[in-house]
Amino acid sequence: MLERIINTEMIVGLGLVIALVSAIFLGMNELAMSLGSGLVGYMGGKHLPEKRKTKEGESE
Repeated sequence: MLERIINTEMIVGLGLVIALVSAIFLGMNELAMSLGSGLVGYMGGKHLPEKRKTKEGESE
């Protein structure tokens, strides 16, 4: 059951959240903005389906 809860996406997301909260509390505004946008991009990108390529290299 632990394998279902802890996976790579969870570890990366948790690390980004911890870094974001730390940057906010330490007053590093530029770092917080970068981490926030990276977190949103990572979380949004992992839910998009992957595009498959055909034999000629065109995406479906």
